[in-house]
Amino acid sequence: MNSLDKLTKARSKLMRNNLGIATMLLTLDLIECDASKTETMATDGRQIFFHPDFVEGHSIPELQAVLIHEAMHVRFSHPLRKGNRHHILWNYATDHLIYDLGMQLPKGGLWDRKYMNMTAEKVYQQLANSPDDLKKTADNVSNESGDESGDTSGDTSGDTSGDTSGDESGDKSW
Repeated sequence: MNSLDKLTKARSKLMRNNLGIATMLLTLDLIECDASKTETMATDGRQIFFHPDFVEGHSIPELQAVLIHEAMHVRFSHPLRKGNRHHILWNYATDHLIYDLGMQLPKGGLWDRKYMNMTAEKVYQQLANSPDDLKKTADNVSNESGDESGDTSGDTSGDTSGDTSGDESGDKSW
């Protein structure tokens, strides 16, 4: 079974217990990509990008958790809310807000109780203004997964000020 087939199987199995999420996932095309796009999986709000080595290296239940995680980025409009923020920093902030949801994400997933009940914008500001928090987050991602990006909602050249003026789409195609 190739990586697309494996991912499609994981998505199909979600239909049994997570019909709402699975239905949302059916609207997101699964696009294979190389490591220059992502080393794991990512979304731009319209598609889910995946690296075949990542898919092949994980079980169906782990892939289901990552699919739900990517769907939650879409559900919470993270790609659209990014604006001109720094891509990687925004992704860290939004990843902190997508809770476990009852499924175990592969190593490298972010979640810190201190960000509960905060908006993505507030978490972004906290990370931008706290070198210690940002280092802790970046160390967790790079030590666990080797990938610093989980959505593809823009480039990595945005600012870290939290200003959302300018391009609100945050949706840049490859």
